[in-house]
Amino acid sequence: MREIQSINPFTEDVVWSHELLSPEDADQKVDLSFEVQKPWARLEESDRLGCIQNLGNLLLEKKSEFARVITFEMGKTFASALAEVEKSANMFLYLSEHFPKWNSYNEIEMPSGKHRVTFQPLGVTLGIMPWNFPLWQAARFAAPSLALGNSVLLKPASNVFQSSKLFEELALEAGIPEGVYQHLSLDSRHMDHVIQNQKLAGVSLTGSASAGKKVGEIAGAQMKKMVFELGGSDPYIIMEDADLDLAASKCAESRLLNSGQSCICAKRFIVHEKVKEEFLELFVKEMKHKTFGDPMEESTGMGPMARKDLRLDLHDQVKRAVKAGGEILTGGSIPDRHGYFYPPTVLVDVDPQSSIYQQEFFGPVALVNSYSNEDEAFELANSTPFGLGSGIFSHDRERAGHLAETRIHSGMSVINDYLRSDVRLPFGGVKDSGFGRELSPFGIHEFANVKTVSIY
Repeated sequence: MREIQSINPFTEDVVWSHELLSPEDADQKVDLSFEVQKPWARLEESDRLGCIQNLGNLLLEKKSEFARVITFEMGKTFASALAEVEKSANMFLYLSEHFPKWNSYNEIEMPSGKHRVTFQPLGVTLGIMPWNFPLWQAARFAAPSLALGNSVLLKPASNVFQSSKLFEELALEAGIPEGVYQHLSLDSRHMDHVIQNQKLAGVSLTGSASAGKKVGEIAGAQMKKMVFELGGSDPYIIMEDADLDLAASKCAESRLLNSGQSCICAKRFIVHEKVKEEFLELFVKEMKHKTFGDPMEESTGMGPMARKDLRLDLHDQVKRAVKAGGEILTGGSIPDRHGYFYPPTVLVDVDPQSSIYQQEFFGPVALVNSYSNEDEAFELANSTPFGLGSGIFSHDRERAGHLAETRIHSGMSVINDYLRSDVRLPFGGVKDSGFGRELSPFGIHEFANVKTVSIY
């Protein structure tokens, strides 16, 4: 049986080894998930939500243990990992309280008969999740699906198997019956085998656009329900009347969140030409201020990137961006030290018509360009294939809000701050950033059969 290793990106040492499932092993997992789903769905909703509440409380009790595993596997600071565990736990607790209201059926008045809309579970659901937020990504998919009465199979990225296994153990401890939530230690090459299984009803994927197209082709051919969140190249427009101190601080904080490895990090900064130089001075200072080091140390502001290959890919993008006219104002070189670190990097004036500008930079690299009028700003904001998040900084908040609603092609937008996911708000994108929504009342029914019942 093959093994896969979890490598600590700070020490570069192997911290865990995991046996990989065979496709036949995965079939058995799907069979079990199919068998236990119907009894789970027949439980009273309050009983399912009780298990979800238990899981939230267990996460809070064991948050330090869980955060340590996350930090050792993918390199984010312990403080950030702790915040991720707490956020996930609070999401479970919030959902357990508010799900009955969000999931209540709707009566529709018509001249004849009684009509109502109910929400039934689809069956077995599969989550294919990334490594950057190994608990939060799994939790926000699994929680509403479990609450509805679906069973859940979770295939994490291969470098965060330990986090996923620990979450499965906590689900059992919380009272969720065996088989209702299962971790899949499966090589990504065999995921098509699982997706094609006729007992699987739906697939949720968070990952790259290329992964989404591949999974979508397989799942679409099998008529599976899909929800895809596929990354982004989020534009933030800095208007002439913006508070530049606020904009520089918030934009740098967002760009360096999770060492720049977040789908909704601010990534492209589109600055009015009259304030470009002042913004750049403030922004570069903020980017330089973030220090990197041992992610377990409280004083560390930024941990390493999650894997060596990801750092090499990012550095190659930076070199290509320079060839496309970009000037490096800070960063841009691989440090001569252990750990997969990459410094906060600012690139200015990369040609927007170049192929590299169309890509997502998944690491601590910011692209800054200027504009002279609003039409130019929004044309540049919308010029990439992505449409996940976006932002505007302006003194006129209401006008900026209207422009965000009407002129930026994205699933989410924010004014005078940076985007954060929240259980109360729908999360998702358009274009190559995917389709469907997670979280909030809009997201909890993605894996439900929205059934109309008419009584005459």
